[in-house]
Amino acid sequence: MAAVSVKRKKRGVSFITGIILLSVFGANGDACGSVTAGCSGGLTNGSRTPIYVGGMLSMSGWDGTGCLVAAELALEQINERADILPDYELKMVWNDTQCSGSGGTRALFHQIFNEPQKLVILGPPCAPSALVVASAASYYNLITVLSSALAPSFSDRTKYHNVFRTVPMAVHTFNDPLIWLMKTYDWRRVAHLADSTDAISEIQSDFVQRARFTENITIFAELIDQRAQNQIDNFKRQDVRLVFGYFYEHTARIVMCTAYKSGFYGPEILWVMPNWYEPGWWLVGADELECTPEELVEMIESSIILGTDVSLISPLARETVAGITPQEFVEEIKRRFLWPKYDGFILNNYVGYIYDAFWAVALMLNRTDSILRGRGGLANKRLEDFTYTDNGLYGLFLRGLALTDFFGVTGRVFFTEGERLGNADITQIKGHCPNEWHLYNRHCFLMQVSMTTDWYTAQIMCRNEGAELADLSANGELLFLSQLRSSEHEEWYVGLRLGIDTSTNVSDAQNTSSNLTTTSPGRARDCVFIDFREDAVTSNRVKTGDCEGRRPYICKSKAEFKNVLLAVYDSTTDEAVWMEDIYWPEGKVISDGSEEHSSNMNERIELLIPVYLHLPVISLAVAGFILIVVVVMANLAVFSKRITGSLQGLDVFVLLGCLLMYASMLVTKSELLNTISDQQNILVCQVHNILASVGFTLGVSTLVSKIWLVYVSAAINHVESKSRGKFIIIGLFLLIDSVSIVLLNRFFPLTVRTISLGTEVNPEDPNIVVDYYAKVCTRKATVLPILIAMTHKAVLLLIGAFLSFEVKQDTHIVREETKRLSVTIYNIMMFSVCGLTLSLLLKESPVNLFVFVSAITFCCTTLSVLIIYVPKILSLIKDPIGSRDQTSTPQTVDGSMKMNGQMQEQLLEENSRLKRTYERLSQLRSTMPARGTTSNF
Repeated sequence: MAAVSVKRKKRGVSFITGIILLSVFGANGDACGSVTAGCSGGLTNGSRTPIYVGGMLSMSGWDGTGCLVAAELALEQINERADILPDYELKMVWNDTQCSGSGGTRALFHQIFNEPQKLVILGPPCAPSALVVASAASYYNLITVLSSALAPSFSDRTKYHNVFRTVPMAVHTFNDPLIWLMKTYDWRRVAHLADSTDAISEIQSDFVQRARFTENITIFAELIDQRAQNQIDNFKRQDVRLVFGYFYEHTARIVMCTAYKSGFYGPEILWVMPNWYEPGWWLVGADELECTPEELVEMIESSIILGTDVSLISPLARETVAGITPQEFVEEIKRRFLWPKYDGFILNNYVGYIYDAFWAVALMLNRTDSILRGRGGLANKRLEDFTYTDNGLYGLFLRGLALTDFFGVTGRVFFTEGERLGNADITQIKGHCPNEWHLYNRHCFLMQVSMTTDWYTAQIMCRNEGAELADLSANGELLFLSQLRSSEHEEWYVGLRLGIDTSTNVSDAQNTSSNLTTTSPGRARDCVFIDFREDAVTSNRVKTGDCEGRRPYICKSKAEFKNVLLAVYDSTTDEAVWMEDIYWPEGKVISDGSEEHSSNMNERIELLIPVYLHLPVISLAVAGFILIVVVVMANLAVFSKRITGSLQGLDVFVLLGCLLMYASMLVTKSELLNTISDQQNILVCQVHNILASVGFTLGVSTLVSKIWLVYVSAAINHVESKSRGKFIIIGLFLLIDSVSIVLLNRFFPLTVRTISLGTEVNPEDPNIVVDYYAKVCTRKATVLPILIAMTHKAVLLLIGAFLSFEVKQDTHIVREETKRLSVTIYNIMMFSVCGLTLSLLLKESPVNLFVFVSAITFCCTTLSVLIIYVPKILSLIKDPIGSRDQTSTPQTVDGSMKMNGQMQEQLLEENSRLKRTYERLSQLRSTMPARGTTSNF
């Protein structure tokens, strides 16, 4: 019942949130027919009951218009099938999420708070909106089926148990191909550049963690700040040649512009980026950048740009669940893009995944319908009876999707913990040349051997092809053409005509000469040709000749750059099928620079806690020991003059706990212990954890027991309670603490984990790259060990805070020591929260973690000692014999209880004596009149 109550409260909060959002964003009772929303479905059949799914599309922000075409195709084919949902007609009500979190929120609550009832949510396509929608939809028992959101966050089933993805997540579509490329080409020195958003930084963290499992891998991982200038400068300084980038399209343009301005481009630089950008993305919105379109074109076309993205369709020519092959699906989609209603819509690689998502939902609903009609599920329920509070049907939907398994246009579709493996395309932005033309250095060359002609006709023929006679303006072109020439012809016309067009130069690093004999315009010998004869190798290949002579010719045109599919990578087998080779401008695989840096590739430095930090912490711990000794000696010296005795037993436990906390500051691996092994490091960590845990529990439980004694004394008000169960609280929590330590070491033993702290170039030698790392103690699990270690400590602090509050409310028992105890407990609670938070945030930075935790431990322990004992010692020095205690408030909890008991006994005795005196006076008064009468007589 408690769980149901909590869920209802959450749903109530979500309902109120929805009302507020609807009042802000607006709601329209008609979900169809607007610019940002619509309805889709098959042919209306009055004999079939309509059921609805909610579609979350992106018609703006990110152009996902093509997904609507695929969704409507899927709905038509599903509703045409007599064996799938025979009693129902599946329809969709869709909204435009605008690829943003706010747009996704608005779309979700528009779906929920407007008719008709939705059974499932399909989408949103973008991670910012999908994260919001998936989290909120779970409160309404709505499954969210994603077809293009790649963020790794959705793999967390504890948070997103209602999410299923027909598209492989980014770690499979981007990171897996990258690691495969590194292994294929033996690249060991790469950079990774990513957007600083949470969803994308997670992808970078996954790549870095997995890539570093391979030996001798150097990764320069950077998050983009502002215009990525610092990151590009760092890559240049470290001589990076391979950059793996994962960022949004507008950020890609900024990065490319910055790289161009910094000179970080060319055939010796390789970039790998997502391939879900718009075609020609480097020219979209270029007017907002500091680069001109021509500069961005130069950047893209002169560098090696690879891309990865999910595969559009499965490469298998196999019939799908829809009765068509993946290739037939593409043909049908392209045909529909010609329809007027889809004018301006863009095809993207995710149309197949939303198509398969609709089929997965339809098969799930069909399975659920069969269960309900067969009375194998919930009696007297139908699909149309589903509501947002229906846990029964929601459970059937979840189980149905988990069991879904079919062959779709993107391959086999089945879910493992809501996720799906799949294929990824590897593409390259490279120049495209027509048939019989050859690509070199961003240009296409045609060596026309089918006819020989004069120079003037050759020029006309090239222009008819949209080209010009080759000008051979770049180094290497002459050698490239010599490898392509036909042995039948030795002399070829090119585009330089001396005396007519001397502004065009012919140059080649292999074998050229600038000493050409020029003739005046119009003379017969004023045209240039290339001589490929063997005997011309050692002489000048570029010659002049008769323009009327008949020779073959070479045309040259600008290559058309576009994305070309190179290979399809299968993440289930870690293999790829190549369709086309990567184009290497230099004719060979690009070098990662590891050979130049190989002498220092294995140079790794372990970062330990430096001496200049450890020694001050040791000094603080020793100062804490001295403080404890001074407090003990002062108490003993002063109390020896007092009638009430010596140092109290509970104070001994408090001070002992403080001693253990100070001792824990000393035990850690630093440069003072730099030779210890991993096993010895684990032992050091265990000793540190035990000292800190026992010291904390002993000190805090003692303070709580002291507050407890004051609270009980005031509550039951009799002296016999003052010592009963005095040490129960201390013993109980120490026992729990000991059991938790044993459980942790037994089931979650400490291990040593190596974490990378980044790399840097040695300032004394730019060719030396130093890889810094640290070894930290950790446990295999994260949440459960923290709960085991911290739960009883949190409960102890909460009990202490509660008792302190209750005692302070009773004005009869509020004493100076009680106030100090309360302040100390609040002080410990505050420092504990700060310490735990910093421990979680700085777990990947051991040096910073050591500094902050040591500072918090010292401050918390020292303040506790000073707050409790310094005022007490000062009061004892002022009143060494305790004369004030006879007339004023006792100084200790035990003394307070003893004085309360003595006063109670004295009051009772005095009350009895006064009562007896009153009775005697009453008797005397009753006899006085009789005596008076006798005397008068």
